[in-house]
Amino acid sequence: MVFRHQVPSASNGNSSIGLGFLDNLGSVSLRPARDGGNGAPKISDIYQGPEQRWRREIGVHRPPQPRNLSMRTKLRMASLSIATAMTAVLPALSAETAQDFVTKAAIGGMFEVQSSKGAQSKLQDPTLKDFAQKMISDHGAANAKLESIAGEQKLQVPADLDAAHKSDVDKLQSAAAPVDATYADMQKTAHADAVSMFESYARDGDNSALKSFASETLPTLKMHQEMVGKVAAAAPAPDSSAPAASDAAATNSVAPVPGANSFTEDQAKNAIEKAGYSDVSALTKDDKGIWRGTASKDGKAAPIALDFQGNVVAGKN
Repeated sequence: MVFRHQVPSASNGNSSIGLGFLDNLGSVSLRPARDGGNGAPKISDIYQGPEQRWRREIGVHRPPQPRNLSMRTKLRMASLSIATAMTAVLPALSAETAQDFVTKAAIGGMFEVQSSKGAQSKLQDPTLKDFAQKMISDHGAANAKLESIAGEQKLQVPADLDAAHKSDVDKLQSAAAPVDATYADMQKTAHADAVSMFESYARDGDNSALKSFASETLPTLKMHQEMVGKVAAAAPAPDSSAPAASDAAATNSVAPVPGANSFTEDQAKNAIEKAGYSDVSALTKDDKGIWRGTASKDGKAAPIALDFQGNVVAGKN
């Protein structure tokens, strides 16, 4: 059977061509109608196979037929689609998980408060003292907010510092005054780490409530970082004439220095033992802020005292 399609002719009206059957490859065979006609286009100029379009001369548009895709090509396309979807759904691998962020942020916040409390009475620079007080206030508030959000999200908040941060706090508490340089260096490092972590989680975090907390807290952390950078250069170096209790070979031969003492009894005992004493008795803090008791060294018991600077002084002073 031959189908006819009327084609306008530029010369003498209508001409017609016959459309044949589709072969099994999807191409179309064309042959001119028996009655032909002047001005009919040549068949070779119209359509050659499945990869070509109909020629404009006959005014009929037929899009090219796609080739059958191989199984390998289909699998590749499916894999690419899945990978694209996963990229859109999953957070970046570099981002902290919600629990990791809570743990690290809570420890960092506790460290800011505890280190600032431990150093405050041993700081000489008034600006650094004010900074320490601001750390206690700002990070105390941030810690409370983080704990509240973590509770709502069913996440665990650590109750205490990790070993590394606890060691730094102990170092400040047992060091001789002034501790300005040591404290400032610790704060510079701590805030550089905090700013980096909060920026990362605010951008790529996996929990919307914690991402908001990170974004809201970040400006305060950056302000702290800028503040401590300015005062760190002016911070006085430790006073070598007042050795810290962590130096086991050193004790002052002079009287202990009166002052507000932030050492607990256990910390004071530990400092005395590090100075080479044993059998440390129960200690009592007097009205001058000096921990007093007895301890033994070289088999001899003697009165012992520890002042707020961490100086261990033997004998009746």
